[in-house]
Amino acid sequence: MIRLGITGTIGSGKSTVGKLLTELGVPVIDTDTVVQQLYENSDALKADFKAAFGPHVYATLLNEKGQLDKTRLRPLVFDHPDHRQTINRLVHPRVREQVDAFFAADTLALPMANQLRAVLVPLLFESDALFETDTKTRYDTVWAVVTDEAVLVERLMARDHCTRQTVENKLAAQWPQSQKAAMADTVIDNSGTLEETRQQVHAALAALCPAILESV
Repeated sequence: MIRLGITGTIGSGKSTVGKLLTELGVPVIDTDTVVQQLYENSDALKADFKAAFGPHVYATLLNEKGQLDKTRLRPLVFDHPDHRQTINRLVHPRVREQVDAFFAADTLALPMANQLRAVLVPLLFESDALFETDTKTRYDTVWAVVTDEAVLVERLMARDHCTRQTVENKLAAQWPQSQKAAMADTVIDNSGTLEETRQQVHAALAALCPAILESV
């Protein structure tokens, strides 16, 4: 089985690449979804947040359901690098546990799952740097999804209904696209049409695991 990590900055199009792989029968897990589920359901994570930030700040991070609220966390993530590091240290190990379980799961009934499994990880390289781990011990190959910077900014402003400054603050909290592209094994440019992105994904798969394309 090939373990494929797919990374890219916010808004670059990782989910688009993930959907294209899913269409081909490749099992895909999105760590953004995993994080959201942890925020909503993990009492242990909430206890760690309360211990790390204190009861007063912790209370401001909860929504009306008593769940950690991603929107309320954003000021800590994007405006305070020290707090961002603390949050990453609390969240990332739990995400890695679920990714490891995804790779280890017995899915003999799903042929594609025994050839290739893909993980969408926005902060793949950042997380490895934070925990001083080797990307190659976790993934056999890494794709970086990139988008023209101007297209990326406009896309995020429209998607999140926010200002250019807000978008730039979000981008500043992650490594530059050029750095991720330089560290990846394959680069998928999502600046153009969906069909152009699909062609790149198919070409990358043809080099990585041609049996997947032969089966569709």
